[in-house]
Amino acid sequence: MTSKVTLSNYSTLWPQEFEKDRLRILALLGDKAKQIEHVGSTSIPGMAAKPIIDIAVAVEHFSIIDDGTLALQPNRL
Repeated sequence: MTSKVTLSNYSTLWPQEFEKDRLRILALLGDKAKQIEHVGSTSIPGMAAKPIIDIAVAVEHFSIIDDGTLALQPNRL
C-alpha cells in the first residue's frame, strides 16, 4: 500500500491551534499534565510540514491517567 504525504507551507495558525488544544488538555487532565509541548514539524516556524499538530504530554506516571483520557484521542479535542 502506498500512501502520500502532503506537506503544507508553514502556517502562523499552527501555534494558535496548539494553544487551543493545550488548554483543552489542561481542562481534561489538570495538574496530572506536568508538561504539554508542541512538537514535530508544525512547531518549527517557517518549516513546511504535514498539517497535523503533534503534542507531547508529560505525566508523572501512566497509572494516573483514567478513562477520561479517551477524549484525548486524535480528532476528539
